[in-house]
Amino acid sequence: MVKKYTIVTKGKKAEATQLMNTEQIRACSVAIHAAAAASATAGFIPIPVADALPISAAQLTMVLVLGKVFNQKVTESAAKGMIAATASTFVGRNIVKLIPVLGWGISSAVAAGVTEAVGWTIAVDFARQAKSKWEQEDTLNDDGGKEARSAAEDESAQIVDNLEERLKPFIDGRKKVSTNKAEYEELIKDFEKVLDYIDEKNPLRKMYDDLCLLDL
Repeated sequence: MVKKYTIVTKGKKAEATQLMNTEQIRACSVAIHAAAAASATAGFIPIPVADALPISAAQLTMVLVLGKVFNQKVTESAAKGMIAATASTFVGRNIVKLIPVLGWGISSAVAAGVTEAVGWTIAVDFARQAKSKWEQEDTLNDDGGKEARSAAEDESAQIVDNLEERLKPFIDGRKKVSTNKAEYEELIKDFEKVLDYIDEKNPLRKMYDDLCLLDL
């Protein structure tokens, strides 16, 4: 029985190395080891099935601590639910029924093994959730950046479309810089905003140079 929990624990630890950083693995190891040691010392089976003894305070504390490692807010009732759901995947009722025959020495070993397996399973679940949330936020931020760039490009395109119409009156002498100073300065500012979007061979480049010379 204990070997089964050891296999589960080993597999989850391997997953943890792919999902967690060094500090997270260290924090999880400390919390889970402490809970497993406490469960073994207490000498009871904290297995959440109908005819099992109550889930241990050590396991509850473990889950709450694991939640904090990954910035997850976990209530006591939610922690109990996680422990029950997790343990039910690899714990059978027959373990509890064996206690009167095999004695409490066996129960302590099983308690530690179950706690380790439950702890690392929940820790990996928390890590997956944290990674998924980070990826979603990163995608949203990336999309937001793309939207911002797209909006800036659209605005620049609109400015470029109107530049020639605004430039010509100054270039051909219909408007004088001296009598239209504010409009002239605004035109220069708008042109400078979109210079990066105007190809070097675009006639607007030459018109811009001519425009700048008008105020000399």
